Amino acid sequence: MHELVHVRQFSEGKQLFPEGFNYPDAPTEIEAYKVCIAEGRRLGMTDRELFKYLKVEWMDAGELRRLARNVGVRAPPKPRARRKR
Repeated sequence: MHELVHVRQFSEGKQLFPEGFNYPDAPTEIEAYKVCIAEGRRLGMTDRELFKYLKVEWMDAGELRRLARNVGVRAPPKPRARRKR
């Protein structure tokens, strides 16, 4: 579904890799992920499940949280740092 949005974007002449944007901020990626998030919600998926779906190997934790925010997915709480004893 995500890639089909990119096919449509391409056919409309949109620049799929717009300069000046990091992956989680690229308008074409946000649009494609929003379509998938809407379908996931329609299927009854939770924010936790949708957040896992957003995770890809080329984004660090901060970028993942930014993408989640950009597409309307609530990220789980950040893990607490362990205290040294």
